[in-house]
Amino acid sequence: MCTDCFENNMMGFPSQDNYNNFIRILDEKVKSQKMKINTSLENSNSILGINFRTYVTCCSCGENWALEIPDHSNRGYFLNQQGIEIYYAKKNRHNRNVKRNGLFILTLILILVFYKCT
Repeated sequence: MCTDCFENNMMGFPSQDNYNNFIRILDEKVKSQKMKINTSLENSNSILGINFRTYVTCCSCGENWALEIPDHSNRGYFLNQQGIEIYYAKKNRHNRNVKRNGLFILTLILILVFYKCT
């Protein structure tokens, strides 16, 4: 990370105005050729032709960034490689906990139903 790109990861955009301001800054950096949009990765995760993630590279330090567009409850992000690894590790851990807790509750309900039936 350097002064030509961004100094911090953004784990989410709290509002649409926050996202729009960020896009304005990013657009200025792309137009001034401090950063470039990486078109080779851009189409790698499109769904039905709609691309929810854009990859950007800093021309000075070579840092790769991923921008995910906010969509309803998903607040999006702008993260470098290390930030993406942390983000998805937390997301996977949360999903595992939700599944484990859901399975525990379902098992408890089935036990109670069978106990009442006998």
